[in-house]
Amino acid sequence: MKKTITFLLVLAIMLVLFAGCNRGGSSEAAPDGSTKKLVIWSYMNEGEPIGGWHQQVTDRFEQMYPGVDVELVLCGREILTQFATKLQDRNASDFPDLVSQGTGAMEPLTLDGLFIPLDDYLATERNYEGTKTWGDTFIPNLMDTIKVNGKSYYIPEGLYTHGFFYDENMFAKYNLSVPNTWDELLDVCAALKANGVFPITLDGTTDVYNSWWFIRFATRLVGVEKMNQAARGEISWKSDPAFLQAARYVAVFSQRNYFQDGFAGSVFPAAQALLTRGSAGLLFCGAWIPTEMASQTPPEMKMQMFALPEIPNSVSPRHEEVWSNCFAVTVDGKNKQNAINWLKIYSSEDFQQRKIEIKNPSVLVDGPVVPELREIANIVGNATSTSGSYGGFQVYGAWFTGVMYPISTQLITGSISPEQFIDRLDADTASYWAK
Repeated sequence: MKKTITFLLVLAIMLVLFAGCNRGGSSEAAPDGSTKKLVIWSYMNEGEPIGGWHQQVTDRFEQMYPGVDVELVLCGREILTQFATKLQDRNASDFPDLVSQGTGAMEPLTLDGLFIPLDDYLATERNYEGTKTWGDTFIPNLMDTIKVNGKSYYIPEGLYTHGFFYDENMFAKYNLSVPNTWDELLDVCAALKANGVFPITLDGTTDVYNSWWFIRFATRLVGVEKMNQAARGEISWKSDPAFLQAARYVAVFSQRNYFQDGFAGSVFPAAQALLTRGSAGLLFCGAWIPTEMASQTPPEMKMQMFALPEIPNSVSPRHEEVWSNCFAVTVDGKNKQNAINWLKIYSSEDFQQRKIEIKNPSVLVDGPVVPELREIANIVGNATSTSGSYGGFQVYGAWFTGVMYPISTQLITGSISPEQFIDRLDADTASYWAK
């Protein structure tokens, strides 16, 4: 548990976007089991679209279960650090029944036994929507990818994958086609630059996003298994020259000045705004971007995404990351059945459709499609292999945030060379696991 708490404190740096923990509802628990308080901790901040959607789910729950006192807590991205503190008071009446974050960030806590497996619940009926079991309503490869040790602990919120976002109108204006290969990607970048557009926008101070670049290239070139071995210190990062080649691919973008001016000092979410303003051509990020940038996206923009193009000599040329933000039911929560009841509303067809209206992708089989994310099904369907977000390496906790994070930023901003990156990664990984 000590390692988990340490990881959660470090994780605050990775996840902090805005602070605040805005509470609603009563703080008093009801005297009997049927009316105990249901406490829901959301990773959203006040005013964010998904947070508003979580409130809509809660409003419906209160209509359906009027005897239950509900407290929805909008904790923001530092939620898991707050949860680490709350673990010191597990008997509290306001201890959360439900906690949400990304599946990768939740996995270390799951391995520590803090959440209950949901397989038996997923085998039950969906309650009020047809004859399928609850589990059968979700996209199968998503549910398989987010399992931990073969069991289901999470109810997914949206199907996420990772790629480049762009404006179809801009591509049409400059006669550009979606790139399918590395060389075609570089050609698109060169054409955008020649037309006075920053090819790629990047917040160089955002370690969590910067680490994605090396991980995505390396998982393509060497495979997830070898990446895990290197991350655990079982093999050297110098044992396969493809690790260095992955770093060299990442370095190309800064070497050719394909990022916006001043990118190394850019602070989230400035880079995303450059995309929606039309100042930059590409943004490398996850499928929440249409939701996150909805209020800043002009109506004339036709946002779309494409997968990371195929990289030469890859062992898995279309390896993709598939994951979700999710809710899990805590072991120490006091109202597990009503937590399940809330989750069944949250994952219902009605509320998945409402989520589409705020441009967040559905997790249901044959569910509704966000127009800006129409390519998700093809990206995931054409994958030659899949992993969770960041290759699943968030499970390594402080190694991921303390080793991979800072030197990934140094690599992509050009402050160290690919060769120096591998040297540092190798030495710092060995030092970390030797402790």
